[in-house]
Amino acid sequence: MRTRKWTGQCQRCGKNTSSYIMSWYSECLICLECSDKEQQKADIQDVKDADALDYLRRYGYSTKDLERQIQARKQGEAK
Repeated sequence: MRTRKWTGQCQRCGKNTSSYIMSWYSECLICLECSDKEQQKADIQDVKDADALDYLRRYGYSTKDLERQIQARKQGEAK
């Protein structure tokens, strides 16, 4: 596993950059170009939903509203 410490290089593609963000798919610190590529993945919303649900559960918050929103979105996508 890679370190979370920012070294000025994208931990995915190796590009030197001063801007970075954490990947939705791992703990890698990635450049904005790699982040843009992640946003184009078909399952990105599922990954974001899972992250949000994990956060709510970890800190003892209710997940009912978010689960309803996810279900409604998925039903809308299925049509």
